[in-house]
Amino acid sequence: MTRLKIAAITVSAISAILFSGCTKENDNSSDSPLSLKAGFSYKSSKLVSPVEVEFFNESENVDSYSWNFGDGSGSIEKNPKHIFTSGGLFKVTLTVYAQEKQLEVFKNIEIKDAYTKCSMKGFIIDELPLAKSNGDPWDVGSDPDLLFQLRYKGIASLIYATGPYNNINFTALPFQPSVLSFNFPSITSEYEFLVFDDDAPAVPEYMGGYSFDMRLATTASNHYPDTMLLYTQGNISKIRLLLEWGY
Repeated sequence: MTRLKIAAITVSAISAILFSGCTKENDNSSDSPLSLKAGFSYKSSKLVSPVEVEFFNESENVDSYSWNFGDGSGSIEKNPKHIFTSGGLFKVTLTVYAQEKQLEVFKNIEIKDAYTKCSMKGFIIDELPLAKSNGDPWDVGSDPDLLFQLRYKGIASLIYATGPYNNINFTALPFQPSVLSFNFPSITSEYEFLVFDDDAPAVPEYMGGYSFDMRLATTASNHYPDTMLLYTQGNISKIRLLLEWGY
């Protein structure tokens, strides 16, 4: 069993949501007589907790800064990053100082509660050992007939299965089978994704597999990815799970 090396890649969420925050209802900035200006924007992949938000200080003619993130924490960095660990509406305030003057600007940032469900919409086979390690074919006279199974890690009981997909060879890669959407029973569990060569009526031959922990996909740094990448050392095998998160 090969341990998951890289947990995830976010596809649609990679394009960050950029907020300039110029709306009057969330921005009370103004200019001082000394042209002291306060302002900021922020971005994040998805505003769902836990989430790291990056702040961009757009103030002018200031000497120092003070941030209040609305959750009991703050910063004096110019362009801080902050992790919101829970959902809610947070009043983020930036106070700037110069020549014994100060100016304040705030924005209300809504963070959604953590997702509670994840479904696998499908998967894509990019690489797979379509011959045995000694070079022999899986099937004599034909290419392997692929079966896919999902189980809890260390537990033989089957959660999900699809296939067989007959005579899959290198020219078929990348291969995306047509599958039904599947809901993971838990997003706090470890799973195994296994690949077999169907030799019915004989017992299927195990071709390879991966173990992965869904909890790694719900952290601020690895944030509810749309794609989870499973691969082995040297990219001998590489499979992408296509995910959708929700409540």
